[in-house]
Amino acid sequence: MIVRHILMILASLLLASQALAQAEPDQKSLFGGYVNSAVYHGYLEQIFNLREPAILKAECPVMKVVEQNRTIVLEQPKFVRVDGNFRIDTGSWVALAVLDRCGSQVTRRALLKAIPGANQLQPVFLLPGDFHGNLKLEADAVRIVTPAMMAFAKCRDGSKFQVINVTAITPASANGWSETWTAIACDTKVDAEVTYRATGEGMNISAGKWKVY
Repeated sequence: MIVRHILMILASLLLASQALAQAEPDQKSLFGGYVNSAVYHGYLEQIFNLREPAILKAECPVMKVVEQNRTIVLEQPKFVRVDGNFRIDTGSWVALAVLDRCGSQVTRRALLKAIPGANQLQPVFLLPGDFHGNLKLEADAVRIVTPAMMAFAKCRDGSKFQVINVTAITPASANGWSETWTAIACDTKVDAEVTYRATGEGMNISAGKWKVY
């Protein structure tokens, strides 16, 4: 499984962290240095390349990270000293990375959570591209839109479905917005226009304007 491979990669990538300075740095400074480090750069490059579906890898075998330090912190990461080095111990954040995909730039997103005492991160892959909602809205949108896209593409195997890009159509606002989802469904590319409209209880999510190609 992808997660198992990722944890193996982390075992080698995250053994070393920032060296201990003379003055005790604060946790926010440590996190800032961490997300700008070569180790973190390599980690993001590894996980997002592993995540790419075969149909995209056939077009571009390897993506390269060109921007790595965009984060949305959910739980402030904390680091501990081990053998003179700082290692990540707790915390979670949404990582947004811009990658060069053989000449074009793409955005990939993942929720990263530190595993206490392990010096490792557990990734949960999120919608790629220009999704602007929070994690709850994202989970609701995936739950609603995924089966509709699979049905339109006549794909019954959920393991063969993956959203590969989200492109904004209108700017995000409190009243709502719209975006295009592009997915691979059983080796077929399918588009859907996803619309969010504010209601008294939150956001109404709908999908339409289907396209298969």
